[in-house]
Amino acid sequence: PPSAEAKTALRGKNGALSSPSDSGLGLFVDQDGVSLLRLAVPDTDSNAREVQGRTELVLLRLQQVGFSGKPQIWKACEKDVEQAAAVLTAHSDEFVGKVAPKDQAEAKIALASVSKNLEGLKQTIKDQNYEATKESQTAAANDMAKVRE
Repeated sequence: PPSAEAKTALRGKNGALSSPSDSGLGLFVDQDGVSLLRLAVPDTDSNAREVQGRTELVLLRLQQVGFSGKPQIWKACEKDVEQAAAVLTAHSDEFVGKVAPKDQAEAKIALASVSKNLEGLKQTIKDQNYEATKESQTAAANDMAKVRE
């Protein structure tokens, strides 16, 4: 296990752990089988993986760092969702363009669902409602995995 010094060195000024690494999970250990399967969807699009990773990171951050009385952790989660939404918005056309023409309408619907779920996730995070955040995070992560398939 990491020493107390190592843990302290990895924390930012506000107590939130550093941003995710290339795997999208950074310092967090993902033990949820469903989440691992969503992250393992084979895909070469780094933007899609970033949206997926940042969406998955929300729940991992809350579960492993804690959330009760930790507004900086909620703020870090909100930032993850904002970044995921920004990447999704900026690259939606690219995502759709990689889908077979016959499936593009369905891809657009799926992306709209991801966007809607990210907005809901952002609101539950602002409300600091852990149970609602879990539900919203799962919905957004599942929809993004469908897009990536």
